[in-house]
Amino acid sequence: MMARTSTTWFTRFTRTGNSLRVEQRGHYSAERLIALQKYSDSASVMEILTLVLLTPLPCLLAIILADVAPLNPPEAGTNSNIVFWLRSCLIIWLYTLSFVVQFREMLPVLPMSQARGLGITIFVSSGVIANAYTMSLVIGFPVPFLMVLGAPVWMILLLGSFAISWRHHIRGNSVLQAQIVDGLKMFVVQMSMIVIYPFYSYIFTKLSSVEQAWFSLVLLIIKLAIKNGISYYIRSNTDMQPEIVVFNVDVFNALFVSFSMQNSTSQLTVIVIITVDFIRMAGSIREVVHLVRELKRMEDHINVLKAVLKGNVQPLQNSRNALARACSIVARRSFASRNHTKMGPTLQIDPLVYISRANRIHPTQGPTLPAIAQKSLESQAPESSHRTSNRWKSSSGANAQSNLVFMERLYARKVLNLLHLTEFTILVEYIEVVVPVVYSIYVVAMSFFPNRIYYTQLAHMDADNLQSTLSNVLLYSFLEFISLIVLCLFLWKTVEFVPTCQLAFVLRTQWRMVQSKLVLWVVYVVQSSLVHFGADYSFQFAWLKADPSYSQNTG
Repeated sequence: MMARTSTTWFTRFTRTGNSLRVEQRGHYSAERLIALQKYSDSASVMEILTLVLLTPLPCLLAIILADVAPLNPPEAGTNSNIVFWLRSCLIIWLYTLSFVVQFREMLPVLPMSQARGLGITIFVSSGVIANAYTMSLVIGFPVPFLMVLGAPVWMILLLGSFAISWRHHIRGNSVLQAQIVDGLKMFVVQMSMIVIYPFYSYIFTKLSSVEQAWFSLVLLIIKLAIKNGISYYIRSNTDMQPEIVVFNVDVFNALFVSFSMQNSTSQLTVIVIITVDFIRMAGSIREVVHLVRELKRMEDHINVLKAVLKGNVQPLQNSRNALARACSIVARRSFASRNHTKMGPTLQIDPLVYISRANRIHPTQGPTLPAIAQKSLESQAPESSHRTSNRWKSSSGANAQSNLVFMERLYARKVLNLLHLTEFTILVEYIEVVVPVVYSIYVVAMSFFPNRIYYTQLAHMDADNLQSTLSNVLLYSFLEFISLIVLCLFLWKTVEFVPTCQLAFVLRTQWRMVQSKLVLWVVYVVQSSLVHFGADYSFQFAWLKADPSYSQNTG
């Protein structure tokens, strides 16, 4: 009885945990499947390596070059910190451009030329800097929580510019309005990270070593909550979901994991963080194994059905990998994408055309699925990678053809589930490898720059602290690299598919979105600890109370 109760509770716990994992709730579209297959056939090893190795370079250059020019101390006053205001202009420009690019890519039906996007970026950045400088004259310098106080003005100017630019296209289009509202809600969830994570980091530094180890688990809760929030508001396009979620949440999270390892007072915190991450990785691999085994059983069943139709005694053998076989099925069968929303009808996809920004998909009334498979497919929601087919019946004669059609479509849908899961998993592993490396290189570079004294996490770092930080952070990155290799080898052995091609496919085809987020969050998180931005989580703001005269513009 106790064993049965324990099993029941474990099952419920597992189901609850799986329901919170966004990577298990999506699927590729048919056109993305074909685009990935084309890229896998044409991409060279050199191209893949170049994309994987050079993608982090822009954000690394941005955070290092920002501190090449020496800053004056904040005590010198706002008018004596010309270098700070010039670099702030560039930083705000990067932030604004990042969100302009994201809105443009997420809402391709709305016109946004490069000239218009650049104009909005310059207008918004100028307004934000003018507002920040005015606050420094009125309140004092540094302005307490300048980045947070400046955010409302930035949001009003940015969203107002979008509203004016797109007003004629939005008016009267309820579906488009609903998509924009979802985009704005996702935008709010994104912006919540700039408040939640810094508070976490501040509290972390005030705890004992044992308390830090336990408190590091809060990072997992924060990450799950924000991931679910973002993924919910982009449910209308699951093709973009992995990149949007990972390059927002996991980049931010990986940076604060690096901070936690740097500020931890014992190895216990490092062990807890690494253990939790390996448990997460094991869960993803377990789900991949589940899908791969199911695909293998389906392949055997499909081969038997084909043998029956051809009158062969022995089942036919399959010589293609899962990706190629799914593409073949999509090309031969009527296949409806299940990228649907509450706001609009299911999309009917032409399986042989890759849809880009210039060749968009629109809801149409296409041919319906054959009756033998219609009801079965509707009951097999592709978002759930746990549902197995219990419809594998022995087939012969006329029934074999009907079952073959059904099984091939179901097989293709399971491949779409698998590709969504592997894209999510490999992007997470990639971020957790490269972000700690980027941060380590940045810390080493800053040890040679005079501006390091103005960063709270670097000001008092001596040679021993530097070595300890690099050891912890690079150990974490190395273990993530091992996880990445294990995942790639497993998929290569089981389904003859190399995930690094999928990684390079995302980095190349969605490079604007990737770079906009990577540069945005790495620069923001690093700059947020600069004392000139006035981030004081003790809320004492001693520099304003000690001697008001030095913080004014007289400097």
